[in-house]
Amino acid sequence: MTTSSLEPHHRMDRSTTHYPNLRQASGLVLICIALGFAVGVPLELLALLLPEPLRSHALFRSALEMVVYGLTLGLAIRVGLRKKSLALVERPALKFTRVPVSILVMVCALTICMGFIIDPITALIPTPEWFEQMMGEALRPNLFSFVSVVLLAPLLEELLFRGIILDGLLKNHSPAKAIAGSAVLFGVIHLNIWQGIAGLLAGLFLGWVYWKTRSLVPCILIHATHNLLAFVVTMYAGVEATGAEVLGMTSRLALFAGALGLFTVGVWWLSRRMRTSAEARVVRDPTEGVLG
Repeated sequence: MTTSSLEPHHRMDRSTTHYPNLRQASGLVLICIALGFAVGVPLELLALLLPEPLRSHALFRSALEMVVYGLTLGLAIRVGLRKKSLALVERPALKFTRVPVSILVMVCALTICMGFIIDPITALIPTPEWFEQMMGEALRPNLFSFVSVVLLAPLLEELLFRGIILDGLLKNHSPAKAIAGSAVLFGVIHLNIWQGIAGLLAGLFLGWVYWKTRSLVPCILIHATHNLLAFVVTMYAGVEATGAEVLGMTSRLALFAGALGLFTVGVWWLSRRMRTSAEARVVRDPTEGVLG
């Protein structure tokens, strides 16, 4: 075998030892967005063949959206794992490291605090009618919407953004750059400024927790808790209601200040409990969490 035939292989090994870097992560997010259109448009066109009472029924719309969402994220995760496997000798592992129950309880409590912190920040930007309509359709009070928002979204989005994207970024960049980069991409994937800001802020916390624990378990739990709260609040107050309307402005500001203080103390406590060393991790099974 000639030297020239070996050079491309060596170049690939040097440049793609750990997938993804920031540029590759951005490309994966763009692939995910493109997959959303590639999956959603044909299914929407097929739905037009159905009779009107069925295709516009809330239950059918929620079921269709669940299928489109699940296929889109599932395919994006498959692409990410495939690219990860091509860059590594071993098969890529999605990490479900065991985490102490006390930490899981604390991250759930901090997620509630985070909701009271993020809400008044996103409320600074007025929401147009089309956004309220979109959110109302995503949070319909039925089983399919619940499964999409509270079960599928936390699982699939954490597999993609923390399990694949952030895990690779941490091996290519400093923790600060990796966490910030994954948080920005997590905001971008929502394709609107209101969810984008919330995604960015939540992504910073999720990224920090993953960096500290190297486990998807607390990340999925944080995401599920946050979405469950949003789902329940929407069912109670409606998607168009603001925190000020539900609680009153004074109560809202008091909750913001209290939540920020509790969140700061909680993060300090977590930072003392969670270990960042890979040698300190205890994995249930060497093959656990491996997909691809």
